[in-house]
Amino acid sequence: MGQIFYSEVDANLANELDARAAVATDRTTTALNYMVSKIANVELIAYKNQDVKNQSPNNRLYTLGGDRVRKGNYLPSGFLSDDNVVFNKSKTNTYKVPPFITACDVSINDHSFGLLNSATINIVIPDPIRDIDLIESIFARPGRALTLRIVHPDEAIVVNGYLDASTIQPAIPVKPVNTKINVFEFDGLLTSFNMSYLTDVTVQLTVHARGTSNVYTDVSMLTDPDNTDLTKDTEKLPSDFYEKIHTELKSLVDSLYKKTTEIHLAYQALPDTSEFQELYGEHDQWYFRSNLLWDKQEHYYVQIGLLVRYLNQFILTKQQKFTPGAFIICNDIYCKSNYYEKMISADPDNILILSADVYGKDPTTKQDRHFVDRGGNWKQDTDGDMYTDTTFHDESKSFSYPSRIFINTNVINSIMTQVTVKTKTMNVGEFLTELSKRINSATGGAIDFKLVSHPDNPNYLLYTDRNYLGDKKQITPYNVPMMANRERGSVVRDFKFEAKLPSNMQSLMYTTTNSDNISEEQIAPYMNFMYNNSDKIRIKDDKGRTLEVMQDADGKNGKSESELKSKYKESHEKYLKALEVAKQEFGDTKLNLSKQSQLKAAIQKYIQFPTPDIKTSAQMQSPIYPFDVEFTIDGINGFRYGNCVEFDVLPQKYKNDTTFSIKSITHNVNTTGEWTTVIRCIMQARFDK
Repeated sequence: MGQIFYSEVDANLANELDARAAVATDRTTTALNYMVSKIANVELIAYKNQDVKNQSPNNRLYTLGGDRVRKGNYLPSGFLSDDNVVFNKSKTNTYKVPPFITACDVSINDHSFGLLNSATINIVIPDPIRDIDLIESIFARPGRALTLRIVHPDEAIVVNGYLDASTIQPAIPVKPVNTKINVFEFDGLLTSFNMSYLTDVTVQLTVHARGTSNVYTDVSMLTDPDNTDLTKDTEKLPSDFYEKIHTELKSLVDSLYKKTTEIHLAYQALPDTSEFQELYGEHDQWYFRSNLLWDKQEHYYVQIGLLVRYLNQFILTKQQKFTPGAFIICNDIYCKSNYYEKMISADPDNILILSADVYGKDPTTKQDRHFVDRGGNWKQDTDGDMYTDTTFHDESKSFSYPSRIFINTNVINSIMTQVTVKTKTMNVGEFLTELSKRINSATGGAIDFKLVSHPDNPNYLLYTDRNYLGDKKQITPYNVPMMANRERGSVVRDFKFEAKLPSNMQSLMYTTTNSDNISEEQIAPYMNFMYNNSDKIRIKDDKGRTLEVMQDADGKNGKSESELKSKYKESHEKYLKALEVAKQEFGDTKLNLSKQSQLKAAIQKYIQFPTPDIKTSAQMQSPIYPFDVEFTIDGINGFRYGNCVEFDVLPQKYKNDTTFSIKSITHNVNTTGEWTTVIRCIMQARFDK
């Protein structure tokens, strides 16, 4: 089914959309029910504590909306009756309905673009004298855990009432098989509110909430906040998180003479994670100790997967009072990277890819020179066979495991010190962002770690490589029905297609049009766009009929395409040779910043031109083009960010080699109960053809 950033639309959802598109010509009872039953109901549930996972009746504090607006004091027989409220020891009845929800807006986003899951709910309080204290104590309290439910009646379903249970594989935890297409739920924590008093004494309360996973990344990196003296000079002291990890790793390494399997299993079990099936590979290389000859000191290294587990154990689980259920996942299942055969780390002393870092050939033995040959001498166990099975690349050579990258613990302390010197504190999100920058720099931009919510279970976070798109060729984009005059019909209410060309691309377009001298730097970022840059023209055939044909932009009948391919291949070969030279020179030195900078530049060029074929490279790099699509449909649950879609109404050049990946889904319910879903997409390379 692909990967979270490049996946197929749920099969049942696709069938339902196709059926909705066809109802315009259908006169069945089901079709008519769909057209007349689309009035949404909104329910807002407030909980006693912050654990939104605990949705039991005992934890429910108050429910607003839902089926309650159809009975009791919301009916004329209720608010016009003597069923009044005791206020200040006296009865009052102003004959006004209790508070109700008038509108809501919810956005579910791909966080790798810097977007967050959020919700805004508008509440009207007709009688503030009677109800303001109650509503204020519940919905005007930042930190309150909330669940928002948007519901269409079952009659608004045409063919499929439930989503497929295997939309994203594998699910975490196991996704409920009864996820309804006509019901959308949002779990979050209240962050702020606005209260407006109108001239008729009615109060309008606007509540703002953020998704739960977006909140707990703000947790401080202090392992014991209650016993931490922030008045100390943090510039001269190692961070307590670094000290905690360093102590743990030293204990593990010192225990290597014990059976490693026992150590492995002992450190897999962390608090409050029993619901996850976190399966790792058969490797035990999560940590090691190395002596670097140039500074004569011992260094401890930890894999990213284990580092994230330590974040859960030492930071997030210590904050259960404020962030219950907080958990970040980074392992072999959910974290993969594109396969670059020659990719290595430009900074192996700090960011190490143990099995992949080969720095040229030893001039004497002609054998591959690894990190250990440069002065890193790691400690082995008594059997002498440790640290030989940690494979960064998969055997099939279709992807790599970035969660197996090793981080020098000095990097952890450097990041913590760099920020806390100025602010005296650092949160989890900031720490992982800074770590991502170091890894991205060391790998020439090939690996771009991002902290994102899982699209099927947004209460949990993934720390994963944004550049990886999964097994792309198995993904077939869903063709959105959007032309009423065609056989499929349409589900689209509104459609927008917009080009957002940055200034450097505008200059590039002028250069490539008016110059024969195109540099490698210009080709790589926009190679697929240029590769497909062709025009459709109309000509007359020998019988006088008008035909539409494709012609290259320069009118040379394919010559520009051939030249572009040839020039790209030459660039690949040139930069591949430059990388080998840079690796060799870096391997010949113990610690040379100039050679390291040259190696980093060479890796960046190699990542830009990883294969001799321009189209294969484009698919590996998955360039994102500055074109956006936005379309609006009747409210429905089931779209996920990363789902791939396509549109027949676009020009042919946008359909041949590009597709659209969903980056955000917004659900809106207006004052009349009309539920609409707005889908925003980005254009990127297509892989199914």
